[in-house]
Amino acid sequence: MDCSDLAELSNADVLNRLSRQAVKAGIPLSASMELTERCNLHCVHCYLGDQDALRQNRARELNTAQWLKVIDQIADLGCLYLLITGGDPLIRKDFAEIYTHARRRGLLVTVFTNGTLVTDAMVELFRELPPFVIEITLYGATQATYEAITGVPGSYARCLAGFEKLRALGLDARLKTILMKPNQQEFQQIADFCRAHSHRGKFRFDFEIQGCLDGEKGPIALRLDPEEAVRMELTQPDRAQSWRDYYQKRLPQMPANPDRLYNCGAGTGMFHVNPYGQLQPCLTVCHITFDLAEGTVAEGLAALQQRLAALKAPEDSMCGQCSQRMVCSSCPAFSYLESGIEQKPSGFQCQVTWARSRAFQQQEVLSK
Repeated sequence: MDCSDLAELSNADVLNRLSRQAVKAGIPLSASMELTERCNLHCVHCYLGDQDALRQNRARELNTAQWLKVIDQIADLGCLYLLITGGDPLIRKDFAEIYTHARRRGLLVTVFTNGTLVTDAMVELFRELPPFVIEITLYGATQATYEAITGVPGSYARCLAGFEKLRALGLDARLKTILMKPNQQEFQQIADFCRAHSHRGKFRFDFEIQGCLDGEKGPIALRLDPEEAVRMELTQPDRAQSWRDYYQKRLPQMPANPDRLYNCGAGTGMFHVNPYGQLQPCLTVCHITFDLAEGTVAEGLAALQQRLAALKAPEDSMCGQCSQRMVCSSCPAFSYLESGIEQKPSGFQCQVTWARSRAFQQQEVLSK
């Protein structure tokens, strides 16, 4: 173990301790800000919907001064982590001013971007004020696959060029992907490339594609079959081990609040502000909001927490008696975007959970 490894372990330990203390004190440790829904790409799976329509909403977005005020309230609340995302946040001309203010308020800022808008000026900004993490999504191992998903010629080369500029600074720059039908044949190539080029070989991916915020269900058709998604997921040793450890730890436990619909950290450990000044429990819970024009972030969180606490899981829900409930990734907000009913379990997430369970049980039998 070298000094950098020791420092990383030490930092992780400190952050974990802070997290535990924040939970006890009722302080949300993580916030996210979606500066815009606008993006220069037209990804086929995007939950935000049609980009041409979204551009019409530009005038409704919070202005620079309003975002700086939100950041001040987030910092004053005691938050530690801030995610700046979009759309693509770099598309806003005031990104540098917003980002700089967040960094100088002491927040650990992570940036999600597609990488195609990383200019030399952006490189200088990140050189002076490095982000905590910066993540770029690589949709394909080849130009053809990547651009079939993004819908923009030349975007593959610009994405990789942007990432290389960031990597050259020595930042914690990481590549990730979304696993779906259009790129599943290149998944292992994508994973290998991401691990080879990301900071410390870190790589993550997701396959839970959801419906659009405007109600459009088209992206759902791009999902892999749940069994196939889990099979491909478990080809990645680190991901497989992470889930195996999670199952072993969580399966014997009981939910702390079994009657609550939302049993996660939404609105308590985390919260989200959308481009139009609506405070949400998290990025996905877009139907439960508080207008920040009517009050502060702290006041909004108190209101959201009351609303979330009042939402109860149906007494006759199939989830209540399910043996996998403690390891299931089922999310009411995901269900809402899928079916319009947050109390209705997502069939996709349910099947994924059972597929993982069967895979682990089979591995245990084979290892004996």
